Amino acid sequence: MKDMDNSGIPGKESGGDGRKCPECGSRVENTFRFCPGCGVFVPEYAPAVRVPVAGRDHDEDEDETGRGEDGVVSVPFAPRDKEQGAMSISGGDPAWSKADRAGTSFREFNAAIEARRGRRDRKGGIFLIVLFLMFVGALGGGVYWFLQQAGRIPRENEVREKPQIETAAPTPVNRGSDLPPLATPGGAPAELTPALPALPSSPAVQADALEISRPTKGVIIGSGVNLRGSHTVSSPVVGKVTAGNEVEVLESWTSDEGAEVVALVDVELVADDGKTVRLVRGRGLSVISGPDSRGMLRVALPDDRSKKPYTVAANTMSNPHSWPWYKIRPKGGKEGWIFGKFITVFNPRENTLSATVLDRALHTFGSTRNALEGALGKPLKTASKKITRSGVPADEVTLTFNGLTAVLLERGGPSEVRSLTLTSSKHSLDGGIAVGSDRSSVLSILGLPNALDKGSEVYRVDANSGIRIRYENYTVKTLHVGALN
Repeated sequence: MKDMDNSGIPGKESGGDGRKCPECGSRVENTFRFCPGCGVFVPEYAPAVRVPVAGRDHDEDEDETGRGEDGVVSVPFAPRDKEQGAMSISGGDPAWSKADRAGTSFREFNAAIEARRGRRDRKGGIFLIVLFLMFVGALGGGVYWFLQQAGRIPRENEVREKPQIETAAPTPVNRGSDLPPLATPGGAPAELTPALPALPSSPAVQADALEISRPTKGVIIGSGVNLRGSHTVSSPVVGKVTAGNEVEVLESWTSDEGAEVVALVDVELVADDGKTVRLVRGRGLSVISGPDSRGMLRVALPDDRSKKPYTVAANTMSNPHSWPWYKIRPKGGKEGWIFGKFITVFNPRENTLSATVLDRALHTFGSTRNALEGALGKPLKTASKKITRSGVPADEVTLTFNGLTAVLLERGGPSEVRSLTLTSSKHSLDGGIAVGSDRSSVLSILGLPNALDKGSEVYRVDANSGIRIRYENYTVKTLHVGALN
């Protein structure tokens, strides 16, 4: 039987179900090149070319050469020669081998797959870029937050400054032109020095801070001071002492009765009827009341039993109840009582200043050069010199600020403040002492000094360190803290 429509070729039969996949065995439609089940390329069956054979009997069976009963020889497609090209047996268009068809189909398949993969890769690349940018942004934000928080954490070597306590210096009261000049602790008149502040500006000295438990030494700091027979301003005068006299202090006494004051200058007391009484410096008075809003005291003469009131400026008198009385024995003189305002009494103990008090005062503005400049600003002047401390060479640096001089020691490491010298009321030390402070206020804070050195009262922690205070008109003129030599 002739098979002119290729119905005898497997997979090409009319109404055939397709081909069978050589890999998985699935049926493949004739129009498909690849197996839908596993994706393997499935070659098409080559159609047989029928060639009539002349001179043969149609009743002979087909032999091994491939002749059929109908005289048609089935010849498979020959492989295509790539260089010369293979022609069909009939001499028509070049025939493609199965390998060529498979290569072409594979390239088409790869082209389609690559197009899809390119689109997926582009989408994935965009996603990765966005994710990377988000990561970088989050990392940068975290680093910025960390740096902001780290800036608020104090460093270990950072020096924390103590808050500066601004203590207002006593406000000087203008003295009238008719008043004589005030006396200074050294006895010389201070003609251009303003008068002492009014009473409210200086608290009373604590009595127990100035009392003595056993005999000690003292030096007179007032000029022409009365020495009385008893511890009252009304007692008779038994002698006089002047500035610089060294005396032996035997005992102290503080009055529990009415307030008493001592005239710091020669003054005139004015009675209510207009009469006046002249009072010389060093005389005592009993306080009736005051001071009032005008800074005036109501006083009475100590010998007047009627207690006739007089008016006097408060700034010309000592503070009431500010000083104890001391019984003294001058060299070659008679014993008597002196008002504490006019004598420097030494503490019976050798060194009485607390190291803690000295350290607080010395480090008021910091303990290093950087701390000082941070608190006081840039120094007006800087000087340095080579010294030797404990056998080790070092640099002694002097910084001069407005109203303050600081001496520091530098030995290759951090600088160390050795001393401070204050000459202006612009600065005050930790504890409330400042230039311009009343002597009674200083004594109420530090107590009795240990020595009097060249007109300055000295408080010692040891032989080499302490506080040195120089007074003028019973107020602090200069203040030195730290090393004393």
